[in-house]
This record gives sequence, C-alpha cells and structure tokens, in this order.
Amino acid sequence: MVVNEKLRLRGRVVTVLGVCLLGCLGCSPSAPPPSAKSPAAPGTAPAAVAPAVPAAKGMRGEPIHDPTLNMDAFVVTLPADWHFQGAYFPGTGCSQIPFPVYRAYSPDGLTEVEGLPRLDWTWSNLPYGPKETQPGCLPLKKTMTASEFLKYLSATLEVEYVGEVPAPADLVEAQKKNIEQLNRMSAQNAAALKVEPRTQHGEMAQAKVRYRNGTFPMEGLLSVNLTCIHSPLPDYQHQHHDYSTDTCSAAVRLLRAPEGKLDAAAKLMDVHTTGSRPNPQWAQAYLTEQSRRSQQMLKQQMDNSNAQMRRSHEQFMQSQAMHQRQHEQFMATLQRGTDMSMHRAAQIANSNHTMASDWVDYALDQQTVRDPSTGQVNKVSSSYSYTWVDDSGKTSFQTNDVNANPNGYLKGNWSRQQQVHGDGTSK
Repeated sequence: MVVNEKLRLRGRVVTVLGVCLLGCLGCSPSAPPPSAKSPAAPGTAPAAVAPAVPAAKGMRGEPIHDPTLNMDAFVVTLPADWHFQGAYFPGTGCSQIPFPVYRAYSPDGLTEVEGLPRLDWTWSNLPYGPKETQPGCLPLKKTMTASEFLKYLSATLEVEYVGEVPAPADLVEAQKKNIEQLNRMSAQNAAALKVEPRTQHGEMAQAKVRYRNGTFPMEGLLSVNLTCIHSPLPDYQHQHHDYSTDTCSAAVRLLRAPEGKLDAAAKLMDVHTTGSRPNPQWAQAYLTEQSRRSQQMLKQQMDNSNAQMRRSHEQFMQSQAMHQRQHEQFMATLQRGTDMSMHRAAQIANSNHTMASDWVDYALDQQTVRDPSTGQVNKVSSSYSYTWVDDSGKTSFQTNDVNANPNGYLKGNWSRQQQVHGDGTSK
C-alpha cells in the first residue's frame, strides 16, 4: 500500500492571474479531512518551536514558520484536540506584508475554520503606470465598507447572504483607537517632511451565510478586518496635481458548521481567544531587516547624490516617503493582529471559477477526492493523479499509473476516487 500526504510549510511568492474566490465552502460533513492519526497523513510533523504566546486552557498554539528569517512568524490558537495545517506567504502583488494561511478542523471533521489568503487591491489617479489589475490584486478600484465587502464576497462565493452579525464591540473600539493613533503619527511625520499625510480607515464586520454541500445544509460565519490607506503623492515640481494612491487589504476568516451548530462553533472559536497572531520576536526581526534594507537604499541614494545632487535629492525624498508608508502599513498590520485574533489571511485562485477551498488546497499542496459510491470526501496529496480508497474509507492508495488497480493485490475492496473541488462538487 502506498500512502502519501505531504504538508510543506514554506514561503512562496503569490502570483495570481485574474480574479479570485469563486467557489464553494468546504468538505462534506460526512467525511472529515485526513488527520495526523489517519493513514492519509503520516508525514505531518508536529511544531518544532513553542508558540510565542501561551494558549488558554483547552487551547494550543500552532506556529507558522518564516523560512527567510528561519523563525516562527505567526501562531494560530485553536482547540487542543483540533487538527491543523498552515503556510506562510510573504505578500501579494499589491502588498509585500506577509500573512498566514491556515485550516483547522474538529476531530469529527464537521466544524472547520480557515484563514484565507489576504485580499488586496490598489488604484491611483496617476497619468502613468499600469492600468491593468496587478497579479495578486482584486479587480476593485474603490473603497468599500467592511459590510459591503462581505456582501461582495458572499456573491463571489455564490453563497446565500443571511445577514450581518455584530462584531465584538471591544475589538471594534480597539481598532478605532489604533487607527486614530496611526493617523496622528502619520500627520506628525508628514509635517516633518512637509508633505500631505497619508490616512487610513478600517472596519470589522461579520456576516452569516448559508449554502448546501451536496445534501448537507451548512452555515458559515464570514469575518473580515478591512483597512484602506490613502497616500497623497508629493508635488515636488509644484504643478498642483492632486495625485494619490489607495490600497485596501481584507483579512478574512471563515468558520463553518452543519446547520444549527454554527452558534456553538462560534462560541468555541471566540475571536478573543482563538485565531492567528504575529510572533513578537519575529515581528522585531522583520522590522530590523526592513530597516537594514532601508539603510542600504539610503546609502546608495547618498552615493548617487555626489554626481547628481538635485536628482538624487528628489529620489531620496520620494524613497523616504515610500518607506514611511510601508513601515506604517506594516505596523498597522501588526497592531491589528495583536488586538484581534483574526489575521490576514494562500494563494488567490487563477480563474473566476476556482473554489475557495480549492484555493486553500493549492496553498497546502492538497487535492480533494470523492468516492463515487458513497460520496465520502477526503483530502489527499496533490502529487498523484489517481487515488483509490478501500471499503473502510480510511486507507488510500495513490499512483500516477492510470492502469494500476489495487483490487486483487491488496486486502479489501478498493474504489477509484474522483477528483473534485474542495467542497466535494464535481469539476
């Protein structure tokens, strides 16, 4: 018997061609995804480094590793008996700020929470520069409220938007104060540089959605932390042009459960006690590395200024303003992650018809297969083209040979599985 299940936690550049997120929302509740105790996942390794923040009683922290700095970048808190898979991503085509992607599910596989890849989009009124949507960016060219974004996301996911659920008031207030503080800091920095300050605004929102997973009625809770940054561009040539750029980022968490069980799942996965947080030691190391790179850029600019003083001065001021915006944007991300457990969420899909769970499957090097006789759905390695499962539904045989058939050679009755979308629907 050949069983393969690999989970490679590594940093990769997210490259996306087109729009993301079309699809359905998860595995059939009759068939839990493979666990560390299942034959389908013998290669899953435990975390090697303890989480930076101790977990509450009944919870555990799972680290997500940054291979560039060789440190645990994020810690995801989840119930102690749940299964976990996660990966680190260094940013998107719109924003180089890192984010985690993860999936955690209950022992019976009926309840699941996913930290989706962060959704970014940007636009500007500059007369030059690319006009097409950049890889890794949503095709949006405007600001949206958090509530509007959830309705947009629900329509894109093709699920029924039931209604908005109030976000925790203390987290909303903490986010408001955090953004006010960042805007004050931005105004002070802009005054020193004699430029227009960058401003940002942000919101949290939650919404209940409904959909069917085959014959199973399902409910989901979509949560979003949305932040938009407006950056005026300095008018050094005094041409009185009001040029600016805008960037929005949405960190989305999806909690789903069978109909009637969502409230209990939401209580268990309370955003005050569960979710992803940046490791403070990694955050400091990341900022130090960014500062080192900025110092290198500064030195190069100063060297160039010896030959072209005026031109280098203009480039230096522009670079400093850009670095300030990037620095403040990253600080905003870290503070939001500290105050709120839902973090940005690995890979945005390459077409309008890619499923949300396919999206996470791809980031975790997995595929979803379904038993044509029973309808049972399993997560297996994406390294093989053909998968067979025995009549117990727990043991798999994977191969790239189309003619390979374990019946008659291996014990039990084996059924060839169908490759399906991450929610169990046919491709």
